[in-house]
Amino acid sequence: METKTLSIKEVKKRKMLLVLPLITLPFITLLFYVLGGGRMEAAISSSEHKKGFNFKLPMPKFKEDSALDKLSYYDQAATDSLKLLEQIKKDPNYSTSTISKGLDDEFTAEDFEKHLFSKGIKGFNSTPLEQGNEKKIYEKIKALQKIISQPVTADSYGQDMSEFESYGRSKESSQEIKNLERMMASMGAAEEPDPELQQLGGMLENILDIQHPQRVQEKLKQSAESKKGKVFTVDPKKEIDISTSLQNTTSLLDNSKSNSFYSADESAEFDSPPNAVQAVIHEMQIIVNGSIVKLRLSSDINLQGTVIPKNTFLYGMASLKGERLEVKVDNIQFRNSIFPVELTVYDLDGISGIYIPGAINRDVAKASADRSIQTLGLTGVSDSWGAQAAGMGVEAAKSLLSKKVKLIKVVLKSGYQVLLYDEKQKNLK
Repeated sequence: METKTLSIKEVKKRKMLLVLPLITLPFITLLFYVLGGGRMEAAISSSEHKKGFNFKLPMPKFKEDSALDKLSYYDQAATDSLKLLEQIKKDPNYSTSTISKGLDDEFTAEDFEKHLFSKGIKGFNSTPLEQGNEKKIYEKIKALQKIISQPVTADSYGQDMSEFESYGRSKESSQEIKNLERMMASMGAAEEPDPELQQLGGMLENILDIQHPQRVQEKLKQSAESKKGKVFTVDPKKEIDISTSLQNTTSLLDNSKSNSFYSADESAEFDSPPNAVQAVIHEMQIIVNGSIVKLRLSSDINLQGTVIPKNTFLYGMASLKGERLEVKVDNIQFRNSIFPVELTVYDLDGISGIYIPGAINRDVAKASADRSIQTLGLTGVSDSWGAQAAGMGVEAAKSLLSKKVKLIKVVLKSGYQVLLYDEKQKNLK
């Protein structure tokens, strides 16, 4: 093989290219550092550490007196205060009467040691400040303790009692006693009810009524029982018997001589007061359930001292039950007055209600007629508008006829005699 010979120029060029990186690398590294290269990760890591709480607390920086403890600081404070007093004493421009009295004598080293190492000093400014009122209070407390410690004698006890009695007879105490008696009298007197308390009580009652509905029913029952006492008792008016000397006394003598035993043919007649009132139907009336029946008294009655004459009109509410028409009279109107009563109409057979024969048969007939009306309808009619209107008319007529048919009508004849019985007398029995 042939070897290529290099010229001197090419050899120098190769040497320069070999050395050039070694020369340029330090400069490139320095330039990279100057421009901030390699610091981004440190900045990121430092920013990450700054987030959240700082768990590193700063260390305390003590001064030269870091070796002192709490007691040493108290002693140092006392020393500083004594030095301040000495400086004030030596200062000719500082004039204070209180300090000049206490510092007339020269402050020696013995005084300094006495104040510094005295047993009474336990802390900063621990000397008691007995000034003005505090000093007087302490003196009075000491005097009281001295008096209490002394033994009690009879003379001192009598003196104390005399002082107490004289104190009770003073004007101020008597005035206070009078005020106290006046307050007790006002407290003992009956006070008017507080409207706010009454309102609160009413609200609580309403809340209890809402929570317990049975309370309302009990109240209604009690009110109904209380109202029963306001209903007047109806009594037939008693006829006054007038006796004269012209009457025949033979019948009385015959009755007195008659046998005391009754035979089968004889009838014993007892005079017992009637407990019902006679009345009649005033006029012919057609009655249905809920109608008003007009009655007329056939005799006088007595309402708690008020005489209601006969031929007075009474009005009651009718209700049909089976073959009986029950009538209840709740009020009687006479001369612009309303008298609440509880009268029930009885027939002459002694059963409550007016006897209506055939009422059950009429009820059956009404029911069958109602069923026949309900079967009516339109058949074989087209679904036009006219047919629909006709059907609606038939339905309306059916409902009207059925309601009329269902009403059972009863005819009461004029002058029909009945009896009025007071239900309150039954309750009293």
